[in-house]
Amino acid sequence: MSVDCIVFIRISKVYDYVDYRVPELKAMYEKRMQGYKSMDYKVQGNDEENSSGQQMKLF
Repeated sequence: MSVDCIVFIRISKVYDYVDYRVPELKAMYEKRMQGYKSMDYKVQGNDEENSSGQQMKLF
């Protein structure tokens, strides 16, 4: 007897932005990060990489 197994993998990408220069926005971002972690989301990259308050160059 053979058993077929189907595995579904769900990948979600969340792009979240923050302006560290505004204390209220920084606090809201930190709360969102706690929520992401509680849902077992994994963070790629490092918050410190983009914490300079500078806008990232896309192109």
